[in-house]
Amino acid sequence: MTQRVADALVESSLTGFHLDAAEVTKTDEFVEMDPDRKLPPFRWLRVEGWLGFDDLAIAADHRLVVSERGLALFQSFNLNYCDISPYIPPTAAGM
Repeated sequence: MTQRVADALVESSLTGFHLDAAEVTKTDEFVEMDPDRKLPPFRWLRVEGWLGFDDLAIAADHRLVVSERGLALFQSFNLNYCDISPYIPPTAAGM
């Protein structure tokens, strides 16, 4: 994630994550299509929360699950390429 979003997460009281350094490289195709574009600093979002307890967690199907407070924070940034759907726990889905 960008440093700007990471800073907002750090300033929030959201739970269930840690931030680490991230190394981002440009592909040859990226450089060919946009050679002068500078990338912003990025951070690695390590989601380590528990479902139903923390604001950020990973579901059994490997999807990111965020609380309503977490979603509100993320929606204050650009989510143009995110699919957002309600989380339905497996027991509620008949599993």
